[in-house]
Amino acid sequence: MIGIFFINAVFLGLYVGFAVPNVQAKNLTPILGHGMANVLGGASIFFWTWGGFQRTAIMANEIKEPRTTIQFAIVGGLAIVAIIFLIVAGSTLGVLGADAMGQNDIPLFDSAVMVIGVWGGSMILGLAWLSFFGEMVGDLLATARVEHAMGEVHELPHWLAAINKRFKSPHCALLTLTIIGVALIYLVPLRQLMPVASAGTLVWYAATNFAALKVNKKQRIAWPIISWLGIAACLGLFFSLPLWSVAATAGLLAFLVGIRWLLIRIKARRA
Repeated sequence: MIGIFFINAVFLGLYVGFAVPNVQAKNLTPILGHGMANVLGGASIFFWTWGGFQRTAIMANEIKEPRTTIQFAIVGGLAIVAIIFLIVAGSTLGVLGADAMGQNDIPLFDSAVMVIGVWGGSMILGLAWLSFFGEMVGDLLATARVEHAMGEVHELPHWLAAINKRFKSPHCALLTLTIIGVALIYLVPLRQLMPVASAGTLVWYAATNFAALKVNKKQRIAWPIISWLGIAACLGLFFSLPLWSVAATAGLLAFLVGIRWLLIRIKARRA
């Protein structure tokens, strides 16, 4: 994953080097576009792309000196990613302009072809595949551990806690997530999937911030106000999403809670 990141950074830097001389300042204004509501709407839909910063917290039990390492990784990771996002997106916006950038789903490809040529577009396509692979591996790495932990405490079926004897990995959890992910990608249009994925991620992060408030005072690595601000930010972005995605996420969570309640009742009756 570290190798993939540096490859992406090098080639994105090459793209920016070609794009910057073609940037037109008029394309960068107004900074907030048509208003802050649209900025929040875009931020909420693409929130899931920033999910990597929590992977260090999920894997805390495998990290040496987690109290200092996690803080450095989260703050440093967010800062590095923010710089890269702003430079790349800003360069693309400066080249294409807001209207052209919003016409399709491949503005980076269009900009690269415009400022570099055909091989620039091929480079962006290669980076897209590489980024997809890195994101998939990273998500499986972190999410499988959550699924494994929930299986261990019987919040999910216990067989998800199984560990492969040879590779020491939660193979059942990994296989389940892979099947679900592939099914969603092939059965659900990505434009509809992205807002729901962001809504689910925001619920997860709000719950994580709330859980941090329950941690013993001596075990905390941040003031409680940080968690409250995190919850408020998650709620603000959540309600900036399209209403249909909020309703779909609420319905899905209610359905899953209902199934969990039913399973608990069945287990209690058998006991």
